[in-house]
Amino acid sequence: MCKKVPFLMILAFPIILLSQPFSLDTTFQPDYPFFSYGNKANTGNVIDLLEEPDGFIMVAGYFKEWPQIKGSNVIRLKGNGDRDLTWKPSFWITEGAYYIKKADGYYFFNSGNFGIRKTDYYGNFQYIDLGANIPLDSLFAGYPFKPYIFPDQSMLVGGDGSKYPSAQNFQRRLYFMRIKPNGYTDTSFYHNTNYDVEEVIRYDSTRLLLYGNQLAYYDSIPINKLCLIDTAGNLDTSFYAGSFTSGSPGPKYVQPDGKIIVGGIFTVSDYPDTLNVIRLNPNGSIDTTFNNTNSALGNQSTVHAVCPTTDGGLLIGGSFTTYQGYPRNRIVKTDGDGFLDLQYLYGEGIDSAKNNVNFGGEVRQIVYAQNDKYYIMGHFAKYNGEVVKPLIRILGLSHTVGIEEEADQATLSVFPNPTADYTTFNWNLGKFRGKAILRIYDLSGRQVANQAVNVFEGHWIWETHEVSNGIYLYELRTETQALLGQGKIVVKH
Repeated sequence: MCKKVPFLMILAFPIILLSQPFSLDTTFQPDYPFFSYGNKANTGNVIDLLEEPDGFIMVAGYFKEWPQIKGSNVIRLKGNGDRDLTWKPSFWITEGAYYIKKADGYYFFNSGNFGIRKTDYYGNFQYIDLGANIPLDSLFAGYPFKPYIFPDQSMLVGGDGSKYPSAQNFQRRLYFMRIKPNGYTDTSFYHNTNYDVEEVIRYDSTRLLLYGNQLAYYDSIPINKLCLIDTAGNLDTSFYAGSFTSGSPGPKYVQPDGKIIVGGIFTVSDYPDTLNVIRLNPNGSIDTTFNNTNSALGNQSTVHAVCPTTDGGLLIGGSFTTYQGYPRNRIVKTDGDGFLDLQYLYGEGIDSAKNNVNFGGEVRQIVYAQNDKYYIMGHFAKYNGEVVKPLIRILGLSHTVGIEEEADQATLSVFPNPTADYTTFNWNLGKFRGKAILRIYDLSGRQVANQAVNVFEGHWIWETHEVSNGIYLYELRTETQALLGQGKIVVKH
């Protein structure tokens, strides 16, 4: 079947620049200094964000003002980035905050070994106990990880039970527990794991997804780093992520169809290289329709964040500088199956913060914002060469360049696809009369073929009988490197 790919033309008409997809939203200018703790010259690390329906933004991370003030690792900003001074936390956070959640009008976030904090809208601390730890009725003094919080403020949470004794009502070590809305341990919850549960997230309306780097058993039943449970804590044995052999495959996005995109640094069975992002089927097996192994970035990089885009694609962020063989600095746009979208985010991207340990910079989280925008946060100092804070807002796909005179739509078709021996590219460039070049790459980024395009309408036959089976990417660019069209071809002899 002929696949037509429409694309916008670059014309010699005057244009009115309105905005570009994934460019900076200049209406958002955070006024917070975001200095990292102990060194005013360093850039802080923004880790999580919650945008409220009224446009206010709760921000958590590892950053301080200088001199240190109370609660400076959790702040609230207005929609334009100005600080909301009604947020006046009544507590100290000395070790950073690594998530922020909200339930029943209250905020919850961790504060290192000080446990889980709960505050009202203005930052007033709600729990009063010895050491401000949750659960209140325990000797639990370890590190609580990222919980799932129910609407009634109860929660399921993992803890570092290997280092500290469990609650007084149990004679066992707790790696996983249920906390009542009042902050006390639910002693009727007898489910447990062999090691730390590092994250609990919503999977669907009846189940939760658990992750832990060293999880091997849930209630003595074998699991492998990830598992599904119902809200009562019972294991769903229809799910088993058995392909992981080492590393830290953390869940980054649960799709509406139940598939799970995981990121990190890990290995899988029957594949020798270190991987950084793959997709699992609802039963835990690897989804082979996703560009899994060809997204390998190596064991010096990782994927921290995956966020869906309005066209069914994905924004993927981390610490990488190449992606599927192409130079990409810490953020990329892909289609829904993980194949790189070449027409976006090909500039300088997220740049290093260049702090005193020469950390290379990274994207830690991507959050969809109101009005088709995205918050990008992490540890960085520049975006496409422009000096920024480590929290920016960028524009989504609905934000385009306005053209004073509407251009004719041009088309590019490729047939047959998939192909065995040859495929034909047909193009009609409409009013465009410049020169362009069509290039074809394998998934390592190596160019395997090219063809000059010197006429506004024509065709070219690419002979593939001597080409290896696999997926190939093509792109059509002008002489000035403006992207006119792109796609993928499957060769199968």
